[in-house]
Amino acid sequence: MTPRKSTNPPPGQLSPPTQRLIKDLDAARTKENTQAIDRIVERARTEAYHDFLSSSATPIMELVTDLRAAGLNNLVDKAKDGDYDA
Repeated sequence: MTPRKSTNPPPGQLSPPTQRLIKDLDAARTKENTQAIDRIVERARTEAYHDFLSSSATPIMELVTDLRAAGLNNLVDKAKDGDYDA
């Protein structure tokens, strides 16, 4: 039996979907939403929104909720479209 390939990023690195999310959050940052984005980035750095690495059963739904609360509707659409799925 062939072992499954690990979905875990190398130690000290973030997964590619999380890297994309943080990059998009940084691009959407304004003076008004900096604190909200900081909170989302902090959670993202723990892989809280990752399909397989998160302890949540619905990490993308949590991401959508957090993005919507921050007024980041363009990123809500990207999350719903699977841009941040593993």
